[in-house]
Amino acid sequence: MAAEVVELVPFPAKRARSRIGPLLAALAIIVAANVGIRMWRYLDQREQRQEYARLSEEFRLQQARVSGMEQQLLELETEMEGTRRLLESLDAEIPGKTGNERAQVLSRRSSAVKSHNLRIDDYRKLYRIYENESASLKSRRESLDNLADNLDIKEESP
Repeated sequence: MAAEVVELVPFPAKRARSRIGPLLAALAIIVAANVGIRMWRYLDQREQRQEYARLSEEFRLQQARVSGMEQQLLELETEMEGTRRLLESLDAEIPGKTGNERAQVLSRRSSAVKSHNLRIDDYRKLYRIYENESASLKSRRESLDNLADNLDIKEESP
């Protein structure tokens, strides 16, 4: 009977050993896949964080440009208002003048009109550029918001 018992013992041990190998292999595959997925996510998020930093810096620079354009537009508006007042005062002077004085006032008015028209052209050109930059800034803001949502970044609003 001892011989039979000796013969029966290797079978369960053999079965257990044969089961552990595939289980360990499956565990190793799961761990390796998990590590691979985490590495891929880490690298992907690192690239997204770099993209976020780049977009954030570009956003700040573009925001500064737009702010500068707004200031230039305000300056042009002020200059145009000044030339408009000058034209009104010259228009009021013209009826009271005669001869050479009238010719001088008309000449000053003509140069003021040319200056005013040039300022209007500059204003229109700058305003078109300002509109494009503002639209691009809004688009970049939306891209930053989407990236911040993907990365779960608490935004400081660049």
